Amino acid sequence: MPSTSEHLSRQIAPLRRALLRRTRAHANLPDLPDAQVEALRVLVQGGSTTPGALATQLQVARSTVSNLLRAMIAAGLVERGAGENLRTARIAATPRAVDLLERYDAASERVLDDALAELSTADRRAIERAAPALGRLTAAIDRPDKQTG
Repeated sequence: MPSTSEHLSRQIAPLRRALLRRTRAHANLPDLPDAQVEALRVLVQGGSTTPGALATQLQVARSTVSNLLRAMIAAGLVERGAGENLRTARIAATPRAVDLLERYDAASERVLDDALAELSTADRRAIERAAPALGRLTAAIDRPDKQTG
């Protein structure tokens, strides 16, 4: 019998991909890379910021954020404020990006509600009880003192 860690590590990625795939299809959403979605979440929740601050929040290199922002600006998801270049300018999510995230979240909830309705009462209760613990697990994995490199 697999350990809890082994079972979780084998289930989380397929669950995430299935939810993303069904959510996109359900709401006819564009295929945004995960990195762009994460960046948009930071910008929508926290407001405008600098590329350096965004890199810190996402825990990625500034060059990675710079490349990410170029693609997002070209796609109309991020707008750049005043500044000499992309590194010093403030960036913000566009109204289109905010709308996409709101549509994604609403569709994701509907997809999950439909899937949960197909499960037994015992399974739904188990998932309900596990949800807060999964949040704490995410925080424990992502603690700064656990970071490498």
